[in-house]
Amino acid sequence: MWAMLLALAAADIERIEVHGRAAQHDAVVLNVASGYRSGETMADILRHAPGLQVRQTGGPGGALSLSMQGSGSSQVLVLLDGVPLTSTTLGTPLLQFLDPAEVASVEVISGAAAAAYGSGAMSGVVHIRTRADGDNVIAASQLRGDGDTAGGHGYLRLSQQLGRSQFAVSAALRDERYALQRRSPPLVGASSERSTVAGYQAGTYSINFERLLNSGNALRVRHQRQYTDADYQQDCVDAVTFAPLRCQPWLDNEQSLTQVEHVREQGNRQRRLSLSHFTDQAISSDHLSSAASWSGAGDLFSTKRWRAAYLTELQTTAGSTISRGFEWQRERAQSNVVDYQRSQRSRLALFSQWQSSQGSGFAWRVERMGSGSWVVTAQAKVKAQLTQHWSGAVALANGYREPGFNDLYWPGAGNPDLAREKSQSVQVTLKTRVKQGVQFRLQPFYQRWRRLIAWAPGDNGLWAPQNIDRASSRGVTAAGDWQLSESVSLHGHLTWQRARDDDSNQRLAYRAGHHAQLRLTQQGQRLRWSLSGHGRNRLYTSEGEALPGYLSLDAELAWLLRPGAELSLHASNLGNQRYAERRDWFEPGRQLRLGFTWRY
Repeated sequence: MWAMLLALAAADIERIEVHGRAAQHDAVVLNVASGYRSGETMADILRHAPGLQVRQTGGPGGALSLSMQGSGSSQVLVLLDGVPLTSTTLGTPLLQFLDPAEVASVEVISGAAAAAYGSGAMSGVVHIRTRADGDNVIAASQLRGDGDTAGGHGYLRLSQQLGRSQFAVSAALRDERYALQRRSPPLVGASSERSTVAGYQAGTYSINFERLLNSGNALRVRHQRQYTDADYQQDCVDAVTFAPLRCQPWLDNEQSLTQVEHVREQGNRQRRLSLSHFTDQAISSDHLSSAASWSGAGDLFSTKRWRAAYLTELQTTAGSTISRGFEWQRERAQSNVVDYQRSQRSRLALFSQWQSSQGSGFAWRVERMGSGSWVVTAQAKVKAQLTQHWSGAVALANGYREPGFNDLYWPGAGNPDLAREKSQSVQVTLKTRVKQGVQFRLQPFYQRWRRLIAWAPGDNGLWAPQNIDRASSRGVTAAGDWQLSESVSLHGHLTWQRARDDDSNQRLAYRAGHHAQLRLTQQGQRLRWSLSGHGRNRLYTSEGEALPGYLSLDAELAWLLRPGAELSLHASNLGNQRYAERRDWFEPGRQLRLGFTWRY
């Protein structure tokens, strides 16, 4: 809750989070609001999380994919204030259009966590929490870069306290374009252009209201809506003959989330109730009216999700936490090109969790699906202090994911016989403080998946989803922090992993063998600078083509002009690396962003 509400309450009232805490994992929390700079993207932020592989294709407006412990993007659950962001039809969230100016923090949990979070939490959870402070913020930035890369970003947030109530309204606008170059030849008969400019426009607004009803009771209402128009690159084919066509496709997307939350706190017991409605709609079109008949033009996909959840938490005299509650969710999918045999589905879950003051815990979850089937998940964690400087934990868990509607019913390719994916994970965490200012964490992991859903070309050459009977991933994530001096610090993380289809012994597509980031930061009284590098080794496409590894170098300089007012300069891809995250196109080159942020 906001500081104003906390001061008025008889006891602290936490931000509402109806899922409860994950019992088996130590979460990594990225504090976004305190270090926010105008114009940064969600990809910039998420790359700081150890173990999280971030792939963005075509600049900030392009598709953003997340992978953890060798998984695919659909096996990582993304939440916005506890509400799943995943599209029911497409199966992945449109994270690239979420403006970081609205984000307070990001919590990253590795390993299967379905007992706490339900479907989709097979390999990890990314929980994004929106701002709930009383700050007024004005921010703006300008972008220039290699080729025709250019654009701008603006953000405004106004907050007002009226007695026991707090109001906040905010709006963000972004308009940017990026120069892209082809990596491979186009289809014969399609456009022969070797380069193009892709851009996107995005607008977001939100309305927040919080009120302290009486001692121990608080109400929060939030509505957020965002609109985007984004170009994307692909070779188009005729919808009937499959002959190559010249095209300039773009995607129009709209998302909205309305949420009402109530918290009641009595002594050592807290009760939380959350009601939410989420919608996501995407439609594809073309800048060239003559290409309106290409396969995919005019496709519309819509998701609606209603959700209700209740959680009660009890703090015992021994310091442990006992949580229990229920979650009900109903989702509906609509499309003008897909005849969904089942256009809606629902599920009801009961869950319970115990967590000791030392960090050990156990959780279980029982879900009844709309089809009448039952899913039971559990997770357990044992944590111990091994020596004076070393602590260790072992976590065991399982997870699952329901097939997306497009996986089941896509025309001519969907597979209604697909089974739900299942996962089992084992994770060991070792932490140490070598000396004052030096911390290190080592996290070996093993993931085993059954009936993993993957799209692959069939005998007729058309892509279709199928269940991979057995697949697995093993590896280790290492992360460290070193305070070199009072103002200089070094942060880094490296993940090595091996993800394979155990039936065919082939690599799983788009999983890098290792990826890493290293960041050096100096924080002065008025001046802050940082140097960082992130990269990966080669990865393989679904067709088996190797995409070479890369290393991108970034730099940032920030100057505190006066309390609350900061001028920043950020340079990305300083080496102008021509690297590819997909088969056909190189990613944008060197970029320079000048920004100003004022908090008051």
